[in-house]
Amino acid sequence: MGDQDHTLRRFLTTLSPRPYVRAAAWDSAQRGWANRYPATADLNGLRGDRPVAMHLFPEDAREGTRIWAFDLDAGAGREHAEHQAHRLSQFLSAAGLPAVPVRSGPTGGHHIWTACEEPIPLPLFQRLIRTFGALREHSPDSPHSLSTLDTTPWLNLRTGALRPPGAAHRLGGRAVLQEHSLDEALDALAAGGPLRALTRLAGDLEGMAGDRPPVRPAQAVARAVVSGRPLPPSITGGDPAAVPHRRIVADESDAKPRLAGRRRALTAAGREALSTGPHPTADHSAHAWRALVALALARCTFSDVLTLLYDTKASPALEYFRSYRSARGTSGRAVRSTAETEALLSQQWELAVERAARLPVGGADRDDDPAPEVTAAVNALLGRMENAGPARWSQPTGPADEAVLHCLALLVLVSGSLTVDLDVRRGALLTGFSAQTVNVAIRDRLIPDGWLHEVRPSDFMKRRARTLALGTGSDTSDNAPQHTHRTLLRRLGTRVREAASELWSRLGHHLHRTFQAVGRSGSTVREVRARTGYSRRTTLRHLVTLREQGLALFVGDVCRRTGRSVDRARDAPVPERALVYEVDRSVAAWWRGELAWLRAPRTAKIRRRATGRDGAGGFTVTRYPRTALGRPDHARAWLLSALALLTRPGPGGADQGRTCCPDRPRAPRLRALAEFSPIHAEQLSAQILDTERRLGLTRPALEAHENRAEGG
Repeated sequence: MGDQDHTLRRFLTTLSPRPYVRAAAWDSAQRGWANRYPATADLNGLRGDRPVAMHLFPEDAREGTRIWAFDLDAGAGREHAEHQAHRLSQFLSAAGLPAVPVRSGPTGGHHIWTACEEPIPLPLFQRLIRTFGALREHSPDSPHSLSTLDTTPWLNLRTGALRPPGAAHRLGGRAVLQEHSLDEALDALAAGGPLRALTRLAGDLEGMAGDRPPVRPAQAVARAVVSGRPLPPSITGGDPAAVPHRRIVADESDAKPRLAGRRRALTAAGREALSTGPHPTADHSAHAWRALVALALARCTFSDVLTLLYDTKASPALEYFRSYRSARGTSGRAVRSTAETEALLSQQWELAVERAARLPVGGADRDDDPAPEVTAAVNALLGRMENAGPARWSQPTGPADEAVLHCLALLVLVSGSLTVDLDVRRGALLTGFSAQTVNVAIRDRLIPDGWLHEVRPSDFMKRRARTLALGTGSDTSDNAPQHTHRTLLRRLGTRVREAASELWSRLGHHLHRTFQAVGRSGSTVREVRARTGYSRRTTLRHLVTLREQGLALFVGDVCRRTGRSVDRARDAPVPERALVYEVDRSVAAWWRGELAWLRAPRTAKIRRRATGRDGAGGFTVTRYPRTALGRPDHARAWLLSALALLTRPGPGGADQGRTCCPDRPRAPRLRALAEFSPIHAEQLSAQILDTERRLGLTRPALEAHENRAEGG
């Protein structure tokens, strides 16, 4: 048993991507360990008899993982599990990847551990999950079946874990290495296999699973001019038959592609892209791609780019070709070999030349992009969102996630920075969702899933909002930006402005997705369904609602927008959400001052007056409200702050006589506050009426004042 404890500790300290593991919970009713792992345990304080599971992914899932494990369950029979574990080991070994089989425990299950030399890109990882899922559906008697494979640990990058060798089993026994000694297993997994071997394995398994993407007809595939390799849609702009605007030739010195013509000077945007190193959290490949396209447009040759590449001071943007992301070391990146660097650059250079040849003449060479790196990052994010498919955004939480991502993309474009500070109430005003919904979307889904990256957490006392950066996804993307900075600003600005309407809070944010899918030129029901992922019944219900609101109409089988703004829809409410958040901020500032006073030394504290009114036009708030038990009364603080805001004098000021009316304290403002805080609705009404009486404002006087205000 001591040997297994030693195996567990060495395996974890050598290969675990995190400094802790998931630990099993104790089931007091069964007097044993449960098959749940809610707690965590430090690697240095493990109990040998407690089952633990090693995380398969690092805390920042965007970094990717080198270690991968397979769990084959014996629930359908030990023979099937053992036979399929042997088959899977053969697949891995044949591809050139290490395969370390482990017997899971007394139930007859098996684990297979493998590893790559460098982190597995997320697109390749998702492709493998899809392929293994297809093999899992095969009949157990099929020659390629992996029906006993459990893919659950792979589906959540934040919590996915598996018991390592030496770990205890809840029913007794340990996970035991079958064919390797501990040193042999650690050496094999630490070295790993080449990433291209895993890519080759994915292709082979797709063929076995019948999950290989359909092959396009030869006439529908665009090919590179020099090498003849097929070009992806991101290079051709989605039109394989489109003729490039610039001529591509093979350079006489090395036969590498380049644009025909004399060498030109880099544009200002190109010089900035080349001379600016990517932010540590930014997508290095997207930044390098932007620089490559600029160099291709300047008619550089591959030799020119290779010379620049080895001059790190002259080309910090090309760091992607010199190193790759790694969990080892403090820099977070590991140096590529010379052969790998040149091979990767050669592949990407050809794609960059092909893309540059297809960019519009007279537009791509202008210095019209103030922040090329930001534009590339936003295009990469929008590309990832599109690749996620309609099913991702048609989920119950999909519209909130989509709106937050569009909001962040717009903010980084406007600021010209890859990182922005986002207060959740500001995000709520820009997305149309509540502040709580925005916070949950960012904290529980978008950050764990890699869509966003938290650069710095929020700090209540310092009045500092959370700092966010756009997620990068895979570090091997070769997609070029599809839209210019100006186009992105226009499209995202329109999208965010429409999404922020209070109409969707009343009718449902899924309706907004359908409204966007209709488009300005009109769409059929089938086209709208394909863009949104909703059922036909849901789509028709949405379209009928849009027609009732005066936002859409049917012309035959086509649904078109009427051109009416969402703010002029039939049931469009008065936008007063900002008023509520103004009250929230006032309460937060009040409580922050209270905490500062409580923490101050006695000599620095001053005597404060009790909470109460001071003057006819508002409240002087000093001591934070307390209950009879001395606890903070946040509800009363909110009420007092709301009243102070509602009874604020109008633009004329209180000094100009009693004809001054509070800034329209009734009507939409009261309705908004009552809607967002119904428990205070009666108190707000009573307090406002009392304020009007104190100011000598009778109801006829108020109505006359409002009529004058409305009449201008």
